Amino acid sequence: MKNKRADRILSLFLMFQIFLAGTAFASPIGKVQEEKRNSEQNLSKVRREIEDLENQKEKIL
Repeated sequence: MKNKRADRILSLFLMFQIFLAGTAFASPIGKVQEEKRNSEQNLSKVRREIEDLENQKEKIL
């Protein structure tokens, strides 16, 4: 009986460790995804500004 109880305790401990590992990785992944979105938005803004400048240049010439 002691072995079964020890096995249950170890399995619960292992599940808890897996849970902690999952939450530890979730936060950095979320930050990376947020930074990627911000970078894409910034890139879109820069592309629009370049396009506007090119249009202004064409109007001048």
